[in-house]
Amino acid sequence: MTDPERGHASGAGDIAAWNERMVERYDIERYYRDAWFIVRWVEAGRLRAIVRLAGARAKDRILEVGVGAGHVLARFTGGSRTGLDLSPAMLSR
Repeated sequence: MTDPERGHASGAGDIAAWNERMVERYDIERYYRDAWFIVRWVEAGRLRAIVRLAGARAKDRILEVGVGAGHVLARFTGGSRTGLDLSPAMLSR
């Protein structure tokens, strides 16, 4: 068991609450917007690689589990896209 106030879950029942605290503490939009240039450059390459390696076609259905605010899923065009996330705050973004 760990201390949930320090950002660690103490049990399975606390995972959703811990996740929401992390969403509040670490702003994903700020990460994509304000991270150091090299971090943004690496992340852009990672997103391109995911799309290329997935090889999704226009008629494919795409499911992303742990979608967060949808930065990866947004890179896929066409087809049917579905994102799942534990955090209501992230899904609302």
